[in-house]
Amino acid sequence: MGVVVEHILARLAEGGVRHLDETGLRVAGKLHWLHTICDTAFTHYRISAKRGAVPTFLTGGTIIHDHWKPY
Repeated sequence: MGVVVEHILARLAEGGVRHLDETGLRVAGKLHWLHTICDTAFTHYRISAKRGAVPTFLTGGTIIHDHWKPY
């Protein structure tokens, strides 16, 4: 993981208000999920083969989401 990605994830983990979402996309013809975590300054994108790959490193603050139960 690069220095910039580490910095973004560290800032997003700090708390505050963050928005989480996921959307389906195809990778080599197979369904994957594009997960986003963002606040007013930073956005992190990650692709996973699993929809339910909820980040566990977020602490404190407020999470805004679309009421998908695992969040």
